[in-house]
Amino acid sequence: MPTTTLSAALLTVSNMDGLPWSTPIWQSLTKIHGIPWYYADTAKDDSPTPNYSGWTVKVAKAVKVFAQNVWDLTESSQEKYIVARHADNDSEGRLAWQKFIKESRISVNINKTIDSVLTEHDRGPYQVLQQHNTTSLPTLDDAQVSDARLYVAAGLLGDEGLLPGGRALSPSVSKFINTLLAITWNRYRKALNSEVTKKTKLVDAVQEQFMKIQAEGYTPRAKEIKDLLRLIRQATTLLVKYLDEKNQAMLQELNIQLEGMLAAVRKDTSSEEAQKLPKSVRDALEQLASESDIQEITSLIRISLENLQVDVGESVQFTTGEEVDLVDWSEGVEELATVEEPTLWTMLGLPEKKLPFFQDWMDPNSMVDLWTEEGQAWLNDPSSGRQPLVPRWHQLVGIFRTLQRAFDGKPVLLMDGVGLG
Repeated sequence: MPTTTLSAALLTVSNMDGLPWSTPIWQSLTKIHGIPWYYADTAKDDSPTPNYSGWTVKVAKAVKVFAQNVWDLTESSQEKYIVARHADNDSEGRLAWQKFIKESRISVNINKTIDSVLTEHDRGPYQVLQQHNTTSLPTLDDAQVSDARLYVAAGLLGDEGLLPGGRALSPSVSKFINTLLAITWNRYRKALNSEVTKKTKLVDAVQEQFMKIQAEGYTPRAKEIKDLLRLIRQATTLLVKYLDEKNQAMLQELNIQLEGMLAAVRKDTSSEEAQKLPKSVRDALEQLASESDIQEITSLIRISLENLQVDVGESVQFTTGEEVDLVDWSEGVEELATVEEPTLWTMLGLPEKKLPFFQDWMDPNSMVDLWTEEGQAWLNDPSSGRQPLVPRWHQLVGIFRTLQRAFDGKPVLLMDGVGLG
């Protein structure tokens, strides 16, 4: 059967001239600078392997034997053997390989690259949903993801994955990319199915809370209005991702209601949107006595309104002055180029290698809303697929230089793409 896991896909493709491990782009993405199980013939069993310090030569030998045994099998038997759980002569190599895939963070970097490439070429999951006017992800074929195969291959492997001429993939790379896209699409489908279920529950909760506070003779309290606005904030965060006709109509209605609520808080009696609100809700907003309630409710409304701004439709023109001579341009971190990651942690005064006030865990697929109670529960679940939140080298450099400039009272320009927010 075809491979359905990254562990299997990487092992089976590795029988092809060192791909993908030998390509500079792959090495840059994975931080694995060569075939993981490579070792010198003269190396001792207890010495670390040169390309992956997490293995000794003894472990690498077991992985290499395991890989060779996989390659000797027929294609239909390979996946079953790779994921086998029973004990056999390859147990040590198999377990070491699976642990390597999990702990090396290869999947995180590969997923980020594939996600970025697909989105850049209008084949991201939410783009496909909008193109097909649906909330259910179409098949890979129907979504025409194959149009982006060359770009995905180039993003992961560079020119090494292409045949001469650069317009076609070699057979083994083609199979590898097809497998990665199938794995990616399955990842999207699971995440979107979960998201749609959550969206439906949130929309129902919003409608239920609306019905409660606008009931005849009922006077809503400030807390109930805040609860409603928090539900709207969570719902709009998801609704804007699924812009079929039904959701667009719902978003337009929510936009009118939020504009009306904001006008009511401001006591803007001329607002048509405010007049459309149920009288009980309008009166409750206009009669807010606590300044803290007014500020909090105003903030919650603004956040939801910002969530609704999904189609700006305007372009901004920048007027440029005289050309700037960039001969003396520098990044400002050149002297840190050779500083290793452990040293950067020490320079930051964080020997425990954790950022204070940050989450300990992250969603490697960026599909879970971690600001919600459900998201926090997901982070706290060891079986959820969470991964440790570990800043990359360039982010540590950015943090250090930003703090250094701040303490020196000097400005700093944070370039796009650093990932510091």
